[in-house]
Formats: sequence, C-alpha cells, structure tokens
Amino acid sequence: MSIIWIEWGRKIPKYLENNIYLHNLLFPDLLQYLISDFKPSDSLLESRVKHVVLEQIPKSSYLERFDEISEKRAEIYSQKNFWIGTTRRFFLLYDFMHFASLSKAIHVESDNVLLNLGQTERLFTEKDWSIAFPLQSSTLGCGSIFLVRDLSGLRDFLSFVLERWKEPSVNDMTLLGDFSKESGEVKVLPSWPSGDVVFDPGAYGKYFLGSDARNFRFPTRKRGVTSPEETSLLNSMSHTKISIDKEAKTLRVVVNGHTELMNLHIHSKVIPKKPRQLRKFIRQGISGKRGYLWHAGKIDLLVILERLLSRVARILGSRKDIRFR
Repeated sequence: MSIIWIEWGRKIPKYLENNIYLHNLLFPDLLQYLISDFKPSDSLLESRVKHVVLEQIPKSSYLERFDEISEKRAEIYSQKNFWIGTTRRFFLLYDFMHFASLSKAIHVESDNVLLNLGQTERLFTEKDWSIAFPLQSSTLGCGSIFLVRDLSGLRDFLSFVLERWKEPSVNDMTLLGDFSKESGEVKVLPSWPSGDVVFDPGAYGKYFLGSDARNFRFPTRKRGVTSPEETSLLNSMSHTKISIDKEAKTLRVVVNGHTELMNLHIHSKVIPKKPRQLRKFIRQGISGKRGYLWHAGKIDLLVILERLLSRVARILGSRKDIRFR
C-alpha cells in the first residue's frame, strides 16, 4: 500500500515535511509519494519518500477540462485559488495513479496524520466500493483521508465534478457530499464513534488540537471551535472524550473509550516530526482542563509575520499575500 501527498502551486510547507518524517517513523514499511511542482528540501529527498515532479505526469483530458472551466468560472469565494486547489488535487491524484499504474492508494491532506495503517488497509479487502472518504456533516464530504480502491470510481467522481464545476457555489466538500449520495461506488467512512474505528473529517483534530490561526482576526490556534452548520460533527465534539491507550505499544488514540481513531486532521498545522512529540501534543489537547487558555490556543507568530509583510507589500503596490507555509 502507498500513501500519496499532493502539493501544487506553492513550495512544500514545513508541516508537510514534518509529516512525511513522522510517517516514516510511524510506518517504516509504508511507501510514500510526494507529488509537487516545487523541489523539496535536500533532507526530505534523502528520506524514503519518492518525489515526483508534476511536469513528468501527462495531463489527462479530465484535468485539461477542469483547468479550462476554472479559468472562466465565476467566483463567489474570497479564496478562489484555495477551492480550485482542493478540488484539482483529485484530478492530479487520478493522473498520477494512472501514470504510476497504481490501482489502490491512500491520499491524505498535508495536515493529516494517519494513526492506524493496518486497520485502514483492511478496508481494501472489501469489494463493494471504489472510493472512500468521511463526511463532515450531512451535506459535506471531506478529503482529509481519501481511499482509492478502484480507479474507475475516482474517474466517475471527476466526471461528476466536471458536470458541476461551472456552478460558482460548489467546492470539493459539497461535491464529495453530493457524490456520496448519488453514487453506489462510495464507501462513507464512519466519522461518529459507534463502531470499532472512526475517521476524522476535520473535526477531532480541529476541536482538540487547534484551528488554523489564519482563519481568525487575532491569529491564535483556537480550540473548541464549532460550526454554524447544524449537522456538523464539530458541534458534537464537546460531548466527546479522547484518550490515549497507555497499554498499547504504538500510539493508539481512542474515542469515547471504545472506538479507535484512524487519522487526525491537525488543522493548526502544528505537526511534529516524531511519534513521541505527537503523543505529547495530543495529550495537551485532550486535557480535561478546558478553560480560557485552552480555548484561546497559542498565538501563531508566523501568521502575524505574514500579515505584516503582506500589508507592507500592498503599500508598495503588490496585491500578492505573503505566505510562509
């Protein structure tokens, strides 16, 4: 089995480099691919990750059509390139898997940590699905972890995206949510702890380990955030208990005392290089003392610097925002 990371349009963020090092230690036998249009650091290239430059991958007609529509698409979101990027990655995933002759793979977002490879791999023995992902709410899917068991299912999803992509209100989350209801090829990964395993659709990690400071006027990594969407899993997190299994030889995170968490979406982008550091970070986040400081989270100095330099750049006539990750 292989895990695929996809970054395009920007330099490899430091937290993704840390994440790759972390997965090397968590799962020594796991093959990792990094697909990007920027060169990673020399130290990362010397690790066990296989780097593939995007230019080496032939563009499919699906990707060409997506880019063509994206150029003309009316945009109602302030972060136009963000939503194009989060959706375009599925086309890049398809093109790479076709190029590399891979029929099965685990794709995770750059700020996600896979916690249990073995249990995740067991899902691939089931024969009633082609692609699998969790839902964040009753209407929104989440590609935080995205399993491909059969390329035909991914190809059908791309066709579904192309049919809807001219609509300015759609994004990857609405499309995943709609496709999960319309297609018989989708396995919806459990996101509520009612069985043996549960997957994080951007709720567990965000609530307990902090949010991306960029999303707030005062840039702190807020914990305990909720969502205005009534059915969002985030709104159930205050009644959820997370613990670390002290008896397990490896890092095992348990929800409500009986369900094992398969992945963590670390929205704050604070991803350590080593499992021991990750264990400590999780322990701090799931602390029972959830007062003001816990909710406020730590100040993100990098975001403050980004904002200061972006303001200077605008004063000098540039519209480009400064980004360090």
